[in-house]
Formats: sequence, C-alpha cells, structure tokens
Amino acid sequence: MKMKENETLNDFSTRFSELLNQMKTSGEDISDARIVEKILISLPEKFDAIVAVVEETKDISKLSIQELMGSLKSYEQRLSRRSEKSLESAFQSKLNFSSKNAEKKSSTQEQSKGESSKGGRQGRGRGRNWRGRGRYSSERKFNDEESSQRLPNQDKSASKLHGREGG
Repeated sequence: MKMKENETLNDFSTRFSELLNQMKTSGEDISDARIVEKILISLPEKFDAIVAVVEETKDISKLSIQELMGSLKSYEQRLSRRSEKSLESAFQSKLNFSSKNAEKKSSTQEQSKGESSKGGRQGRGRGRNWRGRGRYSSERKFNDEESSQRLPNQDKSASKLHGREGG
C-alpha cells in the first residue's frame, strides 16, 4: 500500500489504520517497529527528506507510530505552508503585473491626448541635469568648491603679479 501523491497524511493514516485493524482481526501480530518501517516505505517522494532524517536520527525499533505520524504531519504542514506562500506570491505577482499594465494603458492614453512622444515629456533617457557617475561629477563638485574658496586669494596674488595692489 502506497500513499498517493495528492493524498493527505490524515487520509493515508486512516486507510493504513483500517488495513492494520483488518490484519489484526485476522490474527496477525505486527510490531510497532514493522508498522513504522511500512509507513516510511509507503510515503511518496516529497517525504524523502523527513524519511531520511527519521532514519538517521531516531531508533526506528523504539519509535512509536504516534511519534512518527507527528513528525510526518508537521513536515506536511511545512510543505503546504510553503506551497501556499508560493501560490500567494504568484497571485500577488499577477495582481501587480495587471495593475501596472492598467497604469501603463491609462498613461499612454493621456500622453496621446496632449503630448507627443518627443515633446513635453521626457523619455527613457538619463534624465535632466545628468552629469554621469564617478570621477567627473565628483571632481567637478570638488573643483567648484575649491575654486570658490580660492578666488579672493587668487585675485590678490594675480594683482601683485600684474603690479597692482589692493583688493
């Protein structure tokens, strides 16, 4: 008996319990360790991570069925929360995308009413008063500040050189 890919752990647990009860009523004696092993073998691939953790960290011969099912259910809840978040974010992305498209449509309609694409509005360029990045803009700013501080001194030294005094 295998757990189906789209089946919840609760549904699988119910089916498994019914099968166990039938086996016990027919006279078979099955140990908890054997039941735990059968449950671990019956799980689908999405439970491989938790199965590996249980096998490596717990003594399966002493592990109770309730303990195992508790671990599996918490793992299943974690998986479902992650899938809900991804689904929710997918819907959110779709919503954001739709609202941006609506805004674009309304802005292009407004633009076509009053302004040409080359006229009053600025396109995708670098923007107004763009001076670039890096050295040029920072050097210019530094030089502008430096020159505004030196001007009075330079005037005096320049007038001395040309034979004029005062200032």
